[in-house]
Amino acid sequence: MKHLFLILLVILCAGLTFYVEQHDSSLLTTGKSKVSDGPYYSGILKDEYQNVKAVANYDIKAELFPERKLAVVDEYLTWINKTEFPANEIQIHLYPNAFRNRRTLFISGRGGTLPDGSTSGIYFKEVSFEDKKPAQIKIIQPEVSDAFDSTAASIALNKTIMPGDSIKIHFKYSLPIPKMMKRFGYAAGRNFFFISQWFPKAGVFSNGKWICSQYHPYTNFFSDFGKYSAKIIVPKGYQVAATGVMKDSSLSESKIIYNFEQYGVHDFAWMATDNIENARSIYKRKDGSDILINAFVQPEHVKYKSRFINAVKNSLKFFEDYIGIYPYQTISIVDVPKTSLSGGMEYPTLITVGAELFSPVSTLQPESVTIHEFTHQFFYGLLANNEVYETWLDEGITSYITDKIAYRYYGKPEVNFKLFGYYPVFGINFLSYNELPLVYTLGDYKIDEGANSLSLYYQSPVCASISDTSYKLPDALSYTITGYSKPELMLLSLERNLGFNNLMYIFRKYYQSYKFSHPSAEDFIHTVNENSKEDMSWFFKSLYRNSSAFDYSIRYVRPVPEEPGSYEVYAERLRDGVFKLDVALYTDKDTLLQTWNGEERWKRFIFHTKNTVLGAEIDPFRKNIMDLNYANNSYIIKDQYAGSTSIMLRWLFWIQNLVLLLGSVA
Repeated sequence: MKHLFLILLVILCAGLTFYVEQHDSSLLTTGKSKVSDGPYYSGILKDEYQNVKAVANYDIKAELFPERKLAVVDEYLTWINKTEFPANEIQIHLYPNAFRNRRTLFISGRGGTLPDGSTSGIYFKEVSFEDKKPAQIKIIQPEVSDAFDSTAASIALNKTIMPGDSIKIHFKYSLPIPKMMKRFGYAAGRNFFFISQWFPKAGVFSNGKWICSQYHPYTNFFSDFGKYSAKIIVPKGYQVAATGVMKDSSLSESKIIYNFEQYGVHDFAWMATDNIENARSIYKRKDGSDILINAFVQPEHVKYKSRFINAVKNSLKFFEDYIGIYPYQTISIVDVPKTSLSGGMEYPTLITVGAELFSPVSTLQPESVTIHEFTHQFFYGLLANNEVYETWLDEGITSYITDKIAYRYYGKPEVNFKLFGYYPVFGINFLSYNELPLVYTLGDYKIDEGANSLSLYYQSPVCASISDTSYKLPDALSYTITGYSKPELMLLSLERNLGFNNLMYIFRKYYQSYKFSHPSAEDFIHTVNENSKEDMSWFFKSLYRNSSAFDYSIRYVRPVPEEPGSYEVYAERLRDGVFKLDVALYTDKDTLLQTWNGEERWKRFIFHTKNTVLGAEIDPFRKNIMDLNYANNSYIIKDQYAGSTSIMLRWLFWIQNLVLLLGSVA
């Protein structure tokens, strides 16, 4: 009887556990759970369906042959002319052709390195119109003349496509899967395939002209919204993650067929592997509707499952609170193996991430990269700017929003360095040899917002302006600074001028006005000016349109001899950058402020006070975060040496230890 009671108790506990797991959306679940279509149609909220202008629709069947490192593809592209201009051709992207040889525009621009086994390309077996007549593909080079580049092409149409008309083109081709190169290919040592930028994809037809860029060395992509229906066929035992909602799957003796569908997106990517952990969780919007979070995690990273998912949930909440609702039915997280180069990238409803073997939460990894890639679902995905021309409009904004989310939910990350390239040690490393720290200090040092961007910006502050055309930038450093670092710093400065809540209101208006379209930088600037009390054109002229260096200083503070109680503050502009600034006079009882447009090379400010003056400072609220030298922004009347003495003693200690170490080695 006692044993029967225990058995019943175990069954009861199991039942309660099952009930809780089924009714607590915060818990992870595994298996075939899915969100009911409910408020969705084709993977998008029904309320948003009519807001999408579906121009390029794709019906794709792709079969993966892992042993042969090959995909065989059957694709139908239906393009609808939703402009006011007739079209006599369709221009398409052929991105895999970037891996044909070492001399393509993409590979040569990245150093000309193409490892053995990393070649690929689209090899057509058939290209035809709906009437079965063959279509001719002509390689074009719209931006850079390069005889070895074949990443963009034109198809002359057999009829003029008038506004409102459509054309259907059939492609049959084979696609060799390369050893992983730039987020496309298979990972060494794993049956892990990540397939992105892989199919013939239409460019954007706008104002009577095609925008169909080649695959440039550092830039990303630009394409139109539409509906994607994809049938992915893989060997039995493989799992697939892809853009959109998995409608169903079927199993034969040796193959699995996965059917995916998604409306209102402009790209499609997928992953296939035979060794990965899957976890699912639900995020509930404020209106009670569900978003399925579908995480695919490498076996060695299982401990990070909840951290990946919680980072996405925090991001969803932030966007819902401040910017806009994520309109899709699902978001998939794909954790890639270390031998894959596909991590840290965004695709519609799918992001790729990665993780280190050791990664405490205080490092903000993998949280930061997960938040960054999710944020791209809005800035790139829903607000589909031309990344080839204006990289900053998605990467820069995403970098700024990433820090806002990460710091809000996790706090400031701690400075750390890697011991032997793996284990994080909290502190600052000044000198190392073969990944062995030699001169370092241990401690709890926090990283402020924008600090990582500042470190890059300081390397080359005037390399280019943010407004420069992205694909024309000369190297990776200038691309990174103008696409990521300077825009994040610009937005931080904008926040400090307008206030956080006002800037979030602007982002909400920007999203509401331009979602499911192709906004430009001028659209964003217009939104800022339309929703600010002050015309911020001066701000964008200084930080966006010009490539200027900023450095303001206070030369001196002194009494005005003929005016008792009056003090003169001498401020100067040392570099070419111009910025509106505050000038502060500090006393023992209060702070006095004046405003300067920053245009003159120097200016004297007269303050009146009966209090004891301590000093003065220009830009006391750090509204211009791009000032190159904050050390000269202030002037203290009475010299203070405590801070500099402390730093000097620390340096003497480190140098002494280094000398002792080198002496022992000798």
